[in-house]
Amino acid sequence: MIAAVDTVEGVVLVDVEEEAVLGPGSELPAAEAPHVDLPRVVATAGAGSTLVAVVDRRPPLAISNAPGFSKTSSTDAPRIIA
Repeated sequence: MIAAVDTVEGVVLVDVEEEAVLGPGSELPAAEAPHVDLPRVVATAGAGSTLVAVVDRRPPLAISNAPGFSKTSSTDAPRIIA
């Protein structure tokens, strides 16, 4: 698996399995952040059934592994546990 990582120096391509930097990339692919109805949410990201929310509080990270949740079926908001 190859990941595009945004750094202060620009986008870098990384082989995740080999843990090796492959070289510079052009840009990050566009990704739509999942909608979460939580107060004080700064940013969200999701992959499969895992949802991560950065919130303006301590601890600042909330993670949910709600089964049945995906970016395409987000009508039922997953339960977030800090």
